[in-house]
Amino acid sequence: MTEGQGLESQSSDEEVLALRRTPGLSIESLDPSTKEGVTWPPSKEDLKRLYVDEKLSAAKIAKVYGLKTRNPRSAAFLVTYHLKKHGIERRDRIEELRKETEAVVVVWTVKYPKKKGGEQTRPAEQEAQADEPLRLTAEEKAVIELLQHKNLSSRHFDPETKGRVKAAMEGLHWTRGFSLNDIAEMVGNKTSGYSSYLFKELGIEARPFKEAQLKGIHDHVRIYERKPFNGTDEDKAYLLGISQGDLHVSRPFGDAVMVTTSSTHPAMCDLFDRLFSPHGHVSHYPRYKKDTNTYEWNIGVTLDASFEFLLQKFEQSLPWVRSSEEITMPYLSGLLDAEGSIVITKDQFQKVALFVDYSNSNKALLDWIRSELISRGYFCSVRINKRKGVRTKKWGIVHRKDYWQLSSYGMDNIQKLIAELKPRHSEKIARREIALAVHKGQEYSSVAAEIASLRSRIKDGVRRFVLQAEQLHKQARLERGGHAGSLRR
Repeated sequence: MTEGQGLESQSSDEEVLALRRTPGLSIESLDPSTKEGVTWPPSKEDLKRLYVDEKLSAAKIAKVYGLKTRNPRSAAFLVTYHLKKHGIERRDRIEELRKETEAVVVVWTVKYPKKKGGEQTRPAEQEAQADEPLRLTAEEKAVIELLQHKNLSSRHFDPETKGRVKAAMEGLHWTRGFSLNDIAEMVGNKTSGYSSYLFKELGIEARPFKEAQLKGIHDHVRIYERKPFNGTDEDKAYLLGISQGDLHVSRPFGDAVMVTTSSTHPAMCDLFDRLFSPHGHVSHYPRYKKDTNTYEWNIGVTLDASFEFLLQKFEQSLPWVRSSEEITMPYLSGLLDAEGSIVITKDQFQKVALFVDYSNSNKALLDWIRSELISRGYFCSVRINKRKGVRTKKWGIVHRKDYWQLSSYGMDNIQKLIAELKPRHSEKIARREIALAVHKGQEYSSVAAEIASLRSRIKDGVRRFVLQAEQLHKQARLERGGHAGSLRR
């Protein structure tokens, strides 16, 4: 049902005008009758019963009527329009929240009266060991129970209650060393943003982020220890290649190095784990991409200062990368795993043809690879693959930069290059094994089934991996009240 069809017979011209003024509104379905026994458009009596007597919000009333829009706020806006149309006065949500908070606090104070002297908060070193359950004082438990109430505003706490909550939070954060995330998890269904807001309302200054991380490491509270790089020059060159090809490297604080990427391929996530998990905690969390309406996995790790070589740009690292064959080839192998491919296809005579492709928006990088390969006797060329400003055919996304592709070819010696490259990405390893097993003049039909099987396995793995990301992302949204939060795998 289109917007015009869905509203032409059920809404006034004013209502249609109000809807058209709503950004991004497109009604997908409108259930004319629901289990509540109400019909659209709403009558004044029904709205008074739902909004005034039952105290439902505009968003919940929209659900009662079965209004479904691409933007959930648009349905609530439409209900608000009818409340105004019928002369039903809107509730003062701030005043309601104040009253609800006062009522909750009264009950809480009777249940947990303030004790003279109070319980002392124990220092972190007196706490249970890391593998023992968390032990809170009676006052801390009482404060956590208070904060777990859904309709509660710390802004409307009375001075005595505010003082008790502040004392408990300062004890947990400063004396016992718990982070904002830890406190949010104690409260439940909250994020560190909630703790930051609570601390601001209570007038508590949070510990500096770096200090909190170091304390967490030393006290074994929550942060994982970061271990230094201990690999060979070949390992360093490989990591530099894959980082400059497909990873985002930054310095989030102090001397720490953060490495992140996103992927729909389980093989890439497994590779990331193998490369970095010996040196830091690797986190995985599902991500929803609005521009393509698809799901993928975000992966990240925080490393110590010994990994700062990954912060180098291509131009900075070039003198070292080209210094020896033992450095150059591992670097090219890392680039291959990042944004390269070993292509096994057929030529015009139905014979096997092999290519080694590299793709990147940095043309200078591809030009250097081209010069290196030509100097070694390989045939290759660089061409533009996608131009800046052009929309992709599948998703309609505009390219922000020109995207270039280098192709190396020639069955006479391309297998020598493939043999010199040592990918660590399982999909590239599988293609490499097939490519090294064929020979010049071989019929493509003799390997077509093997290649099709590999493609099918990769495609099926991606499909299941993306589905898992979608399921976990939706689960997290439900658990966190509509926000994906930081669900880790």
